[in-house]
Amino acid sequence: MMLKKNISLKPYTTWKMGGDARYFVVAKSEEEVQEAVEFASKKSLAVFILGGGSNILVSDFGFDGLVIKMELQGIEFGEDMVTAGSGFMMSRLAAESLNNGFTGLEWAIGLPGTVGGAVFGNSNCWGGSTGKSLVRAKILIEGNLKEVSQEYFKFSYDYSILQDTKEILLSASFKVEKLNLEEITKKRAELAKVAAERVARQPLGKMVAGSTFKALIPTPEIIEKFSSVGLDYKQGLRDGFISAGWIIDHALKLKGYEMENMKISDLHANFFINNGSATAQEVKNLIDFVKKECKNKVDITLEEEIRYIGDF
Repeated sequence: MMLKKNISLKPYTTWKMGGDARYFVVAKSEEEVQEAVEFASKKSLAVFILGGGSNILVSDFGFDGLVIKMELQGIEFGEDMVTAGSGFMMSRLAAESLNNGFTGLEWAIGLPGTVGGAVFGNSNCWGGSTGKSLVRAKILIEGNLKEVSQEYFKFSYDYSILQDTKEILLSASFKVEKLNLEEITKKRAELAKVAAERVARQPLGKMVAGSTFKALIPTPEIIEKFSSVGLDYKQGLRDGFISAGWIIDHALKLKGYEMENMKISDLHANFFINNGSATAQEVKNLIDFVKKECKNKVDITLEEEIRYIGDF
């Protein structure tokens, strides 16, 4: 285990901001993860597992503990299953699966995070989700390796039990189905169309963290609140949920809004862009402003999808 001290986390996040990690280690094997966790336990250090660096906001003051950068990269195909290390990128896993003649993970082509991050947050995209595709996984529980089934994670919208237990995912297996050559060609054409839609709707290539806020469940109470301000919630429905981007755009009229060194995307209002020199506190200021506006104008409290790392 190559342990480092006082390492800047900026290069490791998609927002490109944040302070230093007191301790930092890149883990390329299960043994190195175990060794790192044991070190943190002996030192009574808080542990943060870092994947692709999306969906997180690292404090300007950094993280006073041990950051484990997960780079477990293995991938293995079975008859109806693909297994990958927690550091493997989900979008790459979906692409590799299709390239090897398997379907079932195309929904993940647009995800920016790793397998570990996807399981941790039950990532979803284009109607699919991690929880629906997962079969089983290997996790680290109190220093011991254990294989668990899909049911163990108690998946729900943007949630898995790992958020409460702080157990560490090491690898995951997903169900896939073998395709013939004709079907693969058709799937690739469909993906090309989806990719074009993403380019048109999302600020790709910008310094963003992914979706800032969670979508809303269209309960009768929520529907009534939109109706009271003259909005038809059905226009904001995406996969059965009310899009936070639609709310920020149509209810709050904040698409394209700029504050300090941050900007709400002109393409998708749930993507907040670092204009180049923003601090984590400036991101937090914009998030708090949007939440306040939503509460004042629609009487709805938006909940962050991004996670705060360190002190704010």
